[in-house]
Amino acid sequence: MSAGTWYLDGVGSETFNKTYTDSASYLLDNYTLSDNYFDYTGAHFDINGETSTPRGITWDGTNFWVVDFIITREVYQYTVAGVYTGTHFDVGAVDGATIGITWNGTHFWTVSQSGNAYGYTAAGVYTGDNFDTSGEMALPTDITWDGTNFWIVDINLDEVYQYTALGVYTGVSFDIFAEAPISFGITWDGTYLWVTDVNNGVYKYTDAGVYTGTYFDTLDEDGGAMGVVWDGTYFWITGQDNLEVYQYAPDRIISKYYHGGDLIYMQTNETETFNLRNIAGTNVSVVDGNYMYFNINSTTENIQLKFYLGGVEQVEYILLQNNVNSNNQTVLINIDSDFTFDQVEFIGVVMSDTEYFVCYGYEVYEYLTGYVYEMYIDPDGQDYLMAQFGNYTLEIYERSGGSFSLQITQNIT
Repeated sequence: MSAGTWYLDGVGSETFNKTYTDSASYLLDNYTLSDNYFDYTGAHFDINGETSTPRGITWDGTNFWVVDFIITREVYQYTVAGVYTGTHFDVGAVDGATIGITWNGTHFWTVSQSGNAYGYTAAGVYTGDNFDTSGEMALPTDITWDGTNFWIVDINLDEVYQYTALGVYTGVSFDIFAEAPISFGITWDGTYLWVTDVNNGVYKYTDAGVYTGTYFDTLDEDGGAMGVVWDGTYFWITGQDNLEVYQYAPDRIISKYYHGGDLIYMQTNETETFNLRNIAGTNVSVVDGNYMYFNINSTTENIQLKFYLGGVEQVEYILLQNNVNSNNQTVLINIDSDFTFDQVEFIGVVMSDTEYFVCYGYEVYEYLTGYVYEMYIDPDGQDYLMAQFGNYTLEIYERSGGSFSLQITQNIT
């Protein structure tokens, strides 16, 4: 399959989305993660034993940390598997209205509804560093760090405000009322800001404060989405109603075709007819009597095969018909006319959701005729073939594609 790049011919959409929980099997050699579609994975962990008023959550690269807002006013540590480690630190002594938390790579920073932000060491010791946001904000609910600046969300003003690493307001803010009028959480995913609304879901914004139109719903899992954090792979959201932390993953954007490493395939998530054709390559000429082997794997019943020269169809064959073999197989095509081609096209005839067709490669052969090999008759006149010393296998091929072998074995008596 070295004749150029392969592409889908006559197909409107060349990709489709697969949710994290979709049970259907697809080949994932060629996919990207969606920036726009996220789904609950089914993973969650309980925080009820430590907090009954969870709010902010952050990730330090190894563990999660969850703030209790009202009852204990502590921050609790959980492993990546959601197991409480027994480690916690007090934030109520510094500010009894602490509600949000973030990790900046070396320190924790919390934000309080009193309007102040506070720095803590990795061990949870207050550093004495703090900055005041009351000049801009009325009721902060969460804080995040983007690698350069802090962003703090205000539930009363429905605004997000930016502060430098030293806590200086930059003058940058943006409105979120239209999407998240009851906003409790904010996180940074490396490119975008995401804000939770307790009654709706999680909304995506550029760092210029432009709503992207992307959001995902969390109401099926918990009616009270509070804090949110991105761990580099998943979103994790604290739920007030069930006192759980829930995991959300991006959908996979899967290519309907792939070419690489001498492998091509096509697959679909809907019932459709679509064609896989290679860009024109070197001309190949075959003649009547040649044959071709195609090494394939297919879950679909019917695949047509067409050959083109200069974009003009030359000949058509049936590669698969009423196929029930979903394992790797080799299909023989007997060439019954002379033609030259520079493109091969596989046509999936009404392929259904999750069906795929894989071609690992193909080869062209010709039958050799007119060759004479000397065969020796035993001198005693009994008319049998003499083989030299050793064991041999005689392979006999038919033009129909069948073959059988005869084992010639040394016999010493």
